[in-house]
Amino acid sequence: MERRVPRGSVLPAQRVPVRLPPLRERAEDIPILVEYLVDRYAKQVGKTIRNIAKQTMQALQTYDWPATVRELQNVIERAVVLSEGETFVVDGPWLRRNGPGHPMAPRVP
Repeated sequence: MERRVPRGSVLPAQRVPVRLPPLRERAEDIPILVEYLVDRYAKQVGKTIRNIAKQTMQALQTYDWPATVRELQNVIERAVVLSEGETFVVDGPWLRRNGPGHPMAPRVP
């Protein structure tokens, strides 16, 4: 016998816990994420970024990311918007947690 759900009814969702390790535990994933995010945000703002500076990629891979991909996403989005030229570069202050210039730093009015 087939059980039918009345139109407009909502079935309870099954929850499955998924553990997503912090980005600092997945440094090997960073290059592909950086390439994807730089391309994505560059297209959104109409920029052409053809290269990622080697020092930038090294800095992003060795940074002690406190969270998941969201913080990396924020850093890259902001850096793409502010970038000039065809080479993507993120300098040191961007990766100093809570330091001046860091996207997660407290804002001073």
